[in-house]
Amino acid sequence: MRISRITLGAMFASVLHLSAVSHVSATSLDIRNGSFEFGLQDWDTIGVAGTGCCFNASNKPTDGRHAATLIASSSFGVSQSALESFLELPSAKLSTLNQDRISNGSAISQIIAINANRTLSFDFDFGIFSGTIGDFAFFSIAKEFSPGVFFDSYVEMLANTSSQLTIPPSLTCPPNTPQINCPPKNQFPETGFLSFKYPVFETGIYRIGIGVSHADRGIQSALIVDNVRLIPEPSTFMLLGLAVALMAASGPFTRFSSGGLGKLS
Repeated sequence: MRISRITLGAMFASVLHLSAVSHVSATSLDIRNGSFEFGLQDWDTIGVAGTGCCFNASNKPTDGRHAATLIASSSFGVSQSALESFLELPSAKLSTLNQDRISNGSAISQIIAINANRTLSFDFDFGIFSGTIGDFAFFSIAKEFSPGVFFDSYVEMLANTSSQLTIPPSLTCPPNTPQINCPPKNQFPETGFLSFKYPVFETGIYRIGIGVSHADRGIQSALIVDNVRLIPEPSTFMLLGLAVALMAASGPFTRFSSGGLGKLS
Protein backbone atom coordinates (compact mmCIF):
# COMPACT_ATOMS: atom_id res chain seq x y z
CA MET A 1 0.00 0.00 0.00
CA ARG A 2 1.18 3.48 -0.80
CA ILE A 3 -0.53 6.64 0.37
CA SER A 4 0.38 10.07 -0.91
CA ARG A 5 -1.14 13.47 -0.23
CA ILE A 6 -3.15 15.18 -2.96
CA THR A 7 -3.62 18.93 -3.10
CA LEU A 8 -7.32 19.87 -3.07
CA GLY A 9 -9.33 22.58 -1.98
CA ALA A 10 -18.38 21.86 -0.94
CA MET A 11 -19.98 21.03 2.01
CA PHE A 12 -20.78 17.63 3.51
CA ALA A 13 -22.67 14.87 1.65
CA SER A 14 -25.80 16.11 -0.04
CA VAL A 15 -27.51 12.73 -0.26
CA LEU A 16 -27.35 9.94 2.30
CA HIS A 17 -28.79 6.45 2.11
CA LEU A 18 -29.59 4.65 5.36
CA SER A 19 -29.95 0.96 4.68
CA ALA A 20 -28.88 -2.34 6.16
CA VAL A 21 -27.53 -3.72 2.88
CA SER A 22 -27.88 -2.70 -0.76
CA HIS A 23 -26.57 -5.15 -3.37
CA VAL A 24 -26.59 -3.81 -6.91
CA SER A 25 -23.29 -4.70 -8.55
CA ALA A 26 -22.54 -7.63 -10.83
CA THR A 27 -19.08 -8.80 -11.84
CA SER A 28 -17.42 -6.38 -14.25
CA LEU A 29 -14.09 -6.13 -16.06
CA ASP A 30 -13.45 -2.62 -14.75
CA ILE A 31 -14.48 -0.26 -11.94
CA ARG A 32 -17.94 1.15 -12.64
CA ASN A 33 -18.92 4.68 -11.63
CA GLY A 34 -15.61 5.15 -9.86
CA SER A 35 -16.05 8.93 -9.61
CA PHE A 36 -19.64 8.67 -8.29
CA GLU A 37 -21.02 11.04 -10.91
CA PHE A 38 -24.11 8.77 -11.00
CA GLY A 39 -24.58 8.61 -7.26
CA LEU A 40 -24.01 5.15 -5.82
CA GLN A 41 -25.11 3.37 -8.99
CA ASP A 42 -23.16 0.10 -9.49
CA TRP A 43 -21.95 0.05 -5.87
CA ASP A 44 -23.10 -2.26 -3.08
CA THR A 45 -23.57 -0.36 0.18
CA ILE A 46 -24.09 -1.07 3.86
CA GLY A 47 -24.73 1.31 6.72
CA VAL A 48 -24.89 5.02 5.89
CA ALA A 49 -23.59 5.95 2.45
CA GLY A 50 -24.28 8.82 0.10
CA THR A 51 -22.78 11.18 -2.44
CA GLY A 52 -21.59 14.74 -2.19
CA CYS A 53 -18.50 16.40 -0.73
CA CYS A 54 -16.84 17.37 1.61
CA PHE A 55 -15.97 17.95 5.28
CA ASN A 56 -14.99 21.57 4.87
CA ALA A 57 -16.05 24.27 2.43
CA SER A 58 -12.55 24.66 0.98
CA ASN A 59 -12.49 21.05 -0.26
CA LYS A 60 -13.51 19.68 -3.66
CA PRO A 61 -13.79 16.14 -5.12
CA THR A 62 -10.63 14.92 -6.84
CA ASP A 63 -12.43 13.77 -10.01
CA GLY A 64 -15.67 15.27 -11.31
CA ARG A 65 -18.28 16.99 -9.15
CA HIS A 66 -19.21 14.23 -6.71
CA ALA A 67 -17.68 11.77 -4.25
CA ALA A 68 -18.96 8.99 -2.01
CA THR A 69 -19.47 9.73 1.69
CA LEU A 70 -19.59 7.09 4.45
CA ILE A 71 -20.59 7.87 8.05
CA ALA A 72 -20.14 5.85 11.23
CA SER A 73 -21.36 6.78 14.72
CA SER A 74 -23.16 5.25 17.68
CA SER A 75 -26.45 5.86 15.85
CA PHE A 76 -25.44 5.32 12.22
CA GLY A 77 -23.99 2.21 10.63
CA VAL A 78 -24.10 -1.55 11.15
CA SER A 79 -22.31 -3.97 13.45
CA GLN A 80 -18.81 -5.31 12.88
CA SER A 81 -20.15 -8.78 12.03
CA ALA A 82 -22.53 -7.30 9.45
CA LEU A 83 -19.68 -5.32 7.90
CA GLU A 84 -17.45 -8.38 7.67
CA SER A 85 -20.19 -10.55 6.18
CA PHE A 86 -20.97 -7.87 3.60
CA LEU A 87 -17.31 -7.57 2.58
CA GLU A 88 -16.76 -11.37 2.49
CA LEU A 89 -14.31 -11.18 5.42
CA PRO A 90 -13.78 -13.78 8.15
CA SER A 91 -15.23 -13.04 11.56
CA ALA A 92 -13.15 -10.54 13.58
CA LYS A 93 -10.94 -9.71 10.57
CA LEU A 94 -11.42 -5.97 11.13
CA SER A 95 -10.33 -6.35 14.75
CA THR A 96 -6.79 -6.94 13.49
CA LEU A 97 -6.67 -3.26 12.48
CA ASN A 98 -7.70 -1.63 15.75
CA GLN A 99 -7.57 -2.22 19.48
CA ASP A 100 -10.81 -0.40 20.20
CA ARG A 101 -14.16 -2.14 20.00
CA ILE A 102 -15.94 -1.52 16.72
CA SER A 103 -19.44 -0.27 17.47
CA ASN A 104 -20.80 0.58 14.02
CA GLY A 105 -19.53 0.99 10.49
CA SER A 106 -20.44 1.71 6.87
CA ALA A 107 -18.91 0.56 3.59
CA ILE A 108 -19.19 0.47 -0.19
CA SER A 109 -18.13 -2.44 -2.37
CA GLN A 110 -17.93 -3.85 -5.90
CA ILE A 111 -17.24 -7.29 -7.33
CA ILE A 112 -14.77 -6.98 -10.19
CA ALA A 113 -12.61 -9.18 -12.41
CA ILE A 114 -9.02 -7.94 -12.24
CA ASN A 115 -6.19 -8.93 -14.55
CA ALA A 116 -2.82 -9.72 -13.01
CA ASN A 117 -0.34 -6.92 -12.41
CA ARG A 118 -2.85 -4.10 -12.29
CA THR A 119 -3.18 -1.59 -9.45
CA LEU A 120 -6.35 -0.54 -7.70
CA SER A 121 -6.24 3.17 -6.85
CA PHE A 122 -8.58 5.63 -5.13
CA ASP A 123 -8.54 8.91 -3.23
CA PHE A 124 -9.91 9.28 0.29
CA ASP A 125 -10.36 11.87 3.01
CA PHE A 126 -10.95 10.72 6.61
CA GLY A 127 -12.45 13.22 9.02
CA ILE A 128 -13.94 13.36 12.50
CA PHE A 129 -15.95 15.50 14.86
CA SER A 130 -13.64 16.81 17.57
CA GLY A 131 -13.28 14.43 20.51
CA THR A 132 -13.79 11.22 18.54
CA ILE A 133 -11.28 8.50 19.49
CA GLY A 134 -10.57 5.04 18.05
CA ASP A 135 -12.40 5.37 14.71
CA PHE A 136 -10.67 4.35 11.50
CA ALA A 137 -11.08 4.01 7.73
CA PHE A 138 -10.11 0.82 5.93
CA PHE A 139 -9.72 -1.03 2.63
CA SER A 140 -10.54 -4.70 2.06
CA ILE A 141 -10.20 -7.23 -0.76
CA ALA A 142 -11.19 -10.89 -1.04
CA LYS A 143 -10.78 -13.31 -3.96
CA GLU A 144 -13.61 -15.52 -5.22
CA PHE A 145 -12.85 -19.24 -4.91
CA SER A 146 -16.11 -20.44 -6.48
CA PRO A 147 -19.32 -18.56 -7.34
CA GLY A 148 -20.33 -16.66 -4.20
CA VAL A 149 -17.51 -18.09 -2.08
CA PHE A 150 -14.61 -15.77 -1.18
CA PHE A 151 -11.45 -16.29 0.88
CA ASP A 152 -7.81 -15.17 1.17
CA SER A 153 -9.03 -11.78 2.28
CA TYR A 154 -6.82 -8.84 3.19
CA VAL A 155 -7.60 -5.63 5.11
CA GLU A 156 -5.57 -2.48 5.58
CA MET A 157 -6.08 0.68 7.59
CA LEU A 158 -6.26 3.89 5.59
CA ALA A 159 -6.32 6.35 8.49
CA ASN A 160 -7.50 6.63 12.09
CA THR A 161 -7.97 9.22 14.81
CA SER A 162 -4.24 9.11 15.51
CA SER A 163 -3.44 10.17 11.94
CA GLN A 164 -2.41 13.72 11.16
CA LEU A 165 -5.78 15.48 11.15
CA THR A 166 -5.97 19.22 10.60
CA ILE A 167 -8.60 21.87 9.92
CA PRO A 168 -7.63 23.48 6.59
CA PRO A 169 -7.67 27.26 6.19
CA SER A 170 -11.13 28.64 5.47
CA LEU A 171 -11.91 30.31 2.18
CA THR A 172 -11.52 34.07 2.16
CA CYS A 173 -14.71 36.07 1.80
CA PRO A 174 -14.43 38.91 -0.77
CA PRO A 175 -14.50 42.43 0.69
CA ASN A 176 -17.93 43.99 1.25
CA THR A 177 -19.66 40.62 0.77
CA PRO A 178 -22.64 40.01 3.10
CA GLN A 179 -21.78 37.30 5.62
CA ILE A 180 -24.74 35.20 4.46
CA ASN A 181 -23.05 34.89 1.06
CA CYS A 182 -19.66 33.90 2.43
CA PRO A 183 -18.56 30.23 2.47
CA PRO A 184 -18.86 28.51 5.87
CA LYS A 185 -15.75 28.42 8.00
CA ASN A 186 -13.86 25.14 8.09
CA GLN A 187 -14.32 23.31 11.40
CA PHE A 188 -13.73 19.56 10.94
CA PRO A 189 -10.33 17.87 11.46
CA GLU A 190 -9.45 15.74 8.42
CA THR A 191 -6.55 14.06 6.66
CA GLY A 192 -7.20 15.94 3.43
CA PHE A 193 -7.42 13.81 0.31
CA LEU A 194 -4.79 11.06 0.11
CA SER A 195 -4.19 8.57 -2.68
CA PHE A 196 -4.24 4.82 -1.94
CA LYS A 197 -2.75 2.24 -4.33
CA TYR A 198 -2.95 -1.54 -4.05
CA PRO A 199 -1.30 -3.89 -6.61
CA VAL A 200 -3.03 -7.15 -7.55
CA PHE A 201 -0.71 -9.92 -8.74
CA GLU A 202 -3.22 -12.68 -9.54
CA THR A 203 -5.93 -12.65 -12.21
CA GLY A 204 -9.32 -13.37 -10.68
CA ILE A 205 -12.64 -12.10 -9.40
CA TYR A 206 -12.46 -9.95 -6.29
CA ARG A 207 -14.75 -8.13 -3.90
CA ILE A 208 -13.18 -4.81 -3.01
CA GLY A 209 -14.43 -2.74 -0.08
CA ILE A 210 -13.83 0.72 1.37
CA GLY A 211 -15.29 1.60 4.76
CA VAL A 212 -15.23 3.51 8.03
CA SER A 213 -15.80 2.26 11.59
CA HIS A 214 -16.77 3.90 14.89
CA ALA A 215 -15.40 2.82 18.27
CA ASP A 216 -18.27 4.31 20.32
CA ARG A 217 -16.05 6.98 21.88
CA GLY A 218 -16.93 10.45 20.67
CA ILE A 219 -19.50 11.68 18.16
CA GLN A 220 -18.80 10.27 14.70
CA SER A 221 -16.35 9.97 11.84
CA ALA A 222 -16.75 9.94 8.09
CA LEU A 223 -14.89 8.97 4.95
CA ILE A 224 -14.96 10.66 1.54
CA VAL A 225 -13.99 8.42 -1.44
CA ASP A 226 -13.41 9.45 -5.06
CA ASN A 227 -11.66 8.49 -8.29
CA VAL A 228 -11.69 4.70 -7.80
CA ARG A 229 -9.93 3.13 -10.77
CA LEU A 230 -7.64 0.40 -12.06
CA ILE A 231 -4.19 1.27 -13.37
CA PRO A 232 -3.32 0.88 -16.18
CA GLU A 233 -6.69 1.59 -17.75
CA PRO A 234 -7.95 -1.55 -19.53
CA SER A 235 -7.43 -1.82 -23.28
CA THR A 236 -9.70 -3.86 -25.55
CA PHE A 237 -6.96 -6.49 -25.84
CA MET A 238 -6.51 -6.63 -22.06
CA LEU A 239 -10.25 -7.05 -21.45
CA LEU A 240 -10.44 -9.85 -24.05
CA GLY A 241 -7.47 -11.62 -22.51
CA LEU A 242 -8.95 -11.39 -19.02
CA ALA A 243 -12.30 -12.76 -20.19
CA VAL A 244 -10.58 -15.74 -21.84
CA ALA A 245 -8.45 -16.39 -18.75
CA LEU A 246 -11.47 -16.36 -16.43
CA MET A 247 -13.45 -18.71 -18.66
CA ALA A 248 -10.51 -21.11 -18.79
CA ALA A 249 -10.00 -21.08 -15.01
CA SER A 250 -12.28 -24.03 -14.33
CA GLY A 251 -9.62 -26.42 -13.02
CA PRO A 252 -8.51 -26.99 -9.40
CA PHE A 253 -7.90 -23.80 -7.49
CA THR A 254 -4.46 -23.16 -6.03
CA ARG A 255 -4.39 -21.17 -2.83
CA PHE A 256 -2.31 -18.00 -2.83
CA SER A 257 1.08 -18.02 -1.26
CA SER A 258 1.66 -15.54 1.53
CA GLY A 259 0.95 -12.02 0.31
CA GLY A 260 -0.59 -13.37 -2.91
CA LEU A 261 -3.28 -10.72 -2.98
CA GLY A 262 -0.69 -8.07 -3.57
CA LYS A 263 0.31 -6.76 -0.16
CA LEU A 264 3.30 -4.43 -0.33
CA SER A 265 6.14 -5.04 2.05
